[in-house]
Amino acid sequence: MKKITFILALAVSMAGFAQTKELKAESGNNDGTVSIPIHYQNSLVGCNYFHESLGGTTGGSGSSMDSDYKSAVDLVIPAGEDFVLSEIEVPFLTFAPEDEPTNATVVYYNDDAGFPGTEIGREVVVPTINSSQPWVNPIAYIFETSLDMTPFTFSGNASSDTTYWIEISMQTATNQATVFWVYTEGEGTEAEPLVQFDAAAGTWSIPDPTREGIYNFIGECNPLSVNSHILSQVSVYPNPTSGILNLKTPSSVEVTSVALYDILGKQVSADYSNDTINMSALSQGVYLLKVETSAGTLTQKIVKQ
Repeated sequence: MKKITFILALAVSMAGFAQTKELKAESGNNDGTVSIPIHYQNSLVGCNYFHESLGGTTGGSGSSMDSDYKSAVDLVIPAGEDFVLSEIEVPFLTFAPEDEPTNATVVYYNDDAGFPGTEIGREVVVPTINSSQPWVNPIAYIFETSLDMTPFTFSGNASSDTTYWIEISMQTATNQATVFWVYTEGEGTEAEPLVQFDAAAGTWSIPDPTREGIYNFIGECNPLSVNSHILSQVSVYPNPTSGILNLKTPSSVEVTSVALYDILGKQVSADYSNDTINMSALSQGVYLLKVETSAGTLTQKIVKQ
């Protein structure tokens, strides 16, 4: 991927960077780091997942609501827990003169082989600007923001860690396409590195395997309920399928409804009986299966071959 390094003496045209993938600083200092804790912490007063800059190389990954580029980081829920997200603290960059973020779109995904997969939720919020100042490279301003989120539950698994992805993009009053999520480079990643989506190509990629977005995901970590443990035992197979899906549930679980949706969110017809789902009449492609049970709701991506 092409890296763009900005020289302080360089005169920059805003129009020339309408679809910039990243903004890079050669090194960090006190003006370029953000006071956000690191890793994972669970206490009596709450729970959060963190990544911070320790003063090394930082940059910005393109993630504007008004550009083709969006960035995301992974969130790994430990086995035996659920995480209820209620607030996000995240630093973003915009080109100078100061043009603060006015809206943020947050999108939640399941994991798909190390990249964001099926979308499971989204919300548009107005960020609170906690502070702002010229960045290490004064071509940009850095904004430390807080996002007050509607509580969203990332369900865990009783026996193994569960990976999700969170995409954050922001918009400014001038609808800049040059808006960037601040990252560290070479200071370690929390699990998978930061990834970036290119709408023109329609794909996610890893710009640099040592790159991690700076964030603080705040909420509550709760032990799995009995129902969550039971729901984790519900399985659907084979996937991919050529037509017939089997739905396996514990004897204590009652299936109350089964629905199947295409990638546009439109419900499609699929017969469910005797613990099988018949997709034979459907075209090849990716579908979203939603199974309502007495223990909760199972949502899973299904590939029809």
